[in-house]
Amino acid sequence: MSSSIKPLPRSLEGLSDINGAVVTPDDAPYEQFRTVFYGGIDKRPSAIVRVADVSDIQRVIRVARDRGLELAVRSGGHSVVGYSTTDGGLVIDLREMSKIEIDADARTAWVETGATALQVTKALASHGLAIGFGCGIGRRRRHRTRRRHRIPRSQVWNDDRFDSRRRGRDG
Repeated sequence: MSSSIKPLPRSLEGLSDINGAVVTPDDAPYEQFRTVFYGGIDKRPSAIVRVADVSDIQRVIRVARDRGLELAVRSGGHSVVGYSTTDGGLVIDLREMSKIEIDADARTAWVETGATALQVTKALASHGLAIGFGCGIGRRRRHRTRRRHRIPRSQVWNDDRFDSRRRGRDG
């Protein structure tokens, strides 16, 4: 992946040398990339940044903060209320970060946030492993499981830093 070929608008200059791609309304794939899973949401971000790594994410956050732009984070784009997109702000699109590492002996997997359920299922199946996907791993389910198995809260989720319903919080 490489950044957009066209020069970026002045407000997005800080994104010119990211490892991923910056897609603006002037770029051909913009309409495709701005579309989210639920069709009733029609927002138009100033740019969709298809990040390739953590440094890209850090740079997009810095640019959004410095320019006062709203920031939305998209993995699968399944937010029913449209949290995975924005009007006029920046979208961090995590779908290119879909690396999957499996340790079959330990029966564990490290999955980047952009991986789809199908990608994970296929990768695990190739090692004779499986996982169940339902309605996601919501907050209540995580903590019910944590309490049942006496797992410290800090090992399950850092609620002080991020909550998907309230977006990012300082902490």
